[in-house]
Amino acid sequence: MLPLLRARDIDPVLVDLPSAGKGGGLRDDVEVVRQAVLAEDRDTVLVGHSYGGVVITEAALELPSVRHLVYLCAFMLDVGESVVGLVEGVLPDWQELDPERGVVRATSAESVFYGDLPADLAAEYSARLTAQTAAAFSEPLSGAAWRSIGSTYLICDQDQAIPPEFQRMMSQRATHRIEITSSHTPMASHPQVVADLITNAQGGAHPTAAAVHG
Repeated sequence: MLPLLRARDIDPVLVDLPSAGKGGGLRDDVEVVRQAVLAEDRDTVLVGHSYGGVVITEAALELPSVRHLVYLCAFMLDVGESVVGLVEGVLPDWQELDPERGVVRATSAESVFYGDLPADLAAEYSARLTAQTAAAFSEPLSGAAWRSIGSTYLICDQDQAIPPEFQRMMSQRATHRIEITSSHTPMASHPQVVADLITNAQGGAHPTAAAVHG
């Protein structure tokens, strides 16, 4: 997908979240994204996938260079909400908690996240996964930028990670929404669709698209 964006004069910046493999929680993730936006100092579209939607929702607050928020089958939460709260504290059967380390790991990732990808590509993506801190999922949002910034939500109706009915509910908060037949990783299975969404959201000349994955 990145070459598709670069071909449209959009400069994609991938942001690694501390909570994924390094420790820390939501506040740490938010700060990393905010610093990435400030470092670019130009019009920016923030793109959040899965848990990354929580991060961009808070990170975009009071950053005038952020022109639009794009949620890719992501958690689009409101103030005071958390991922754990949304699922009422019950982990899905494809996640396991390591209480000693305070992290959550995905199991059955190839079928849950990448069910519509070729087996070799699903294995490649799965090998990149790391454990994520439980704190990131339990900390509530202190602000919701989608209340003041335009947003687009991509619903994936074959998602085995975030139920499509949850996505449809959250997408009602977005300015625009689109639904496609895809698993949990539309960036890989439908790169053209995702690139079009970002392109349509960008506005301005030679913007940055900062992508945040959960």
